[in-house]
Amino acid sequence: MRGPTRWRSGYIHVDDLSPLSSSQGTFSANIYLSNPPPTSSFSADKLPGSLDIWPLRYTRPQFYANAPFLSSLTTLSSSSQSLLRKKLGAPITIAPQPGDLVLLCVQRPHAVSGFKEGYRVSIQSFLEHESNGKLTLQA
Repeated sequence: MRGPTRWRSGYIHVDDLSPLSSSQGTFSANIYLSNPPPTSSFSADKLPGSLDIWPLRYTRPQFYANAPFLSSLTTLSSSSQSLLRKKLGAPITIAPQPGDLVLLCVQRPHAVSGFKEGYRVSIQSFLEHESNGKLTLQA
């Protein structure tokens, strides 16, 4: 990803809009190779290219009851992004360093902080798990 990005605070989205399941799931596996340089416009706990994750937990009935709101996680509109930031609350922020591996459940809302200059380079793939213990790496 190269700066500048459209949203300084990042684009909140999910890679899979479906209810969480304890018997199966997909994870994004990201190995960070480089990050954009820190700038004075960011705080020490919110570096350019940092990762925000919202640890939502909905039961299946709650997921379907909130489906209209949750569908905002698949749109690029500014109004949807504003609504998501307002309703989701504060995220957990991770500032990955080069060499770090981050595994993220693709059904969890997440965003990467924008930056004005530099590059964020990572290698990404997906891991799928099943209740029988089988792990599959999607290349």
